[in-house]
Amino acid sequence: MTTFNSRKITIALLVLFAGFCFWQALPKNVSQNAANSLVPSATAETGPSFGAKPEIETQSIETIRVGQRVLAHNPEVEPSKRRSWGPEPDFSRWLHLTLEMPKEDGSTLTIQMLRPDEWVDSQLSYVIDEAAQSSRHAPSDEAERDQAAEIQNASP
Repeated sequence: MTTFNSRKITIALLVLFAGFCFWQALPKNVSQNAANSLVPSATAETGPSFGAKPEIETQSIETIRVGQRVLAHNPEVEPSKRRSWGPEPDFSRWLHLTLEMPKEDGSTLTIQMLRPDEWVDSQLSYVIDEAAQSSRHAPSDEAERDQAAEIQNASP
C-alpha cells in the first residue's frame, strides 16, 4: 500500500513541477500593441539581420506599395505546391511599370506592376512589330489614302 501512495505522490509532484515549468515559460506583461503584432496581417520585414530573426512590423494594407515584400499565408495553396515553386526571383532587375488607361467616365485607371526586363522587352517588341506591320499596309500619303477610300467605296 505504501508503494501505491508513494507513486501517487511522485506523479503529483512531477505534474506540479511540469506545470511550474510551463507557467515560467509564459510571456510576461504582453501589451496590446505586442498582442496585435502576433495576429497574422500584412507585415513587412525591415531588413536583413544576420544570426537573428528579422524584425517584423505591421502596417496597414493601404500603405503597402508595389514591390514591398509582405509576410502572408495563402490557405488555398498546399505546402507541397509551395515547395515546388523553387527559389524567389531576383527582383533587383525588375522594372516598376505604371500604366494609365482612360475609362468611359473620363477618369483614369492607374495600374502599377513589377515585371522582369525580359518581359518588358518581349512586350515592346510585340508592339513595335505590330506597328511596323500596320504601317506597311497603311497608305503613306494623302493621295494613297484617297485611292484606298475610292477602292473601298467601289467594292460591292
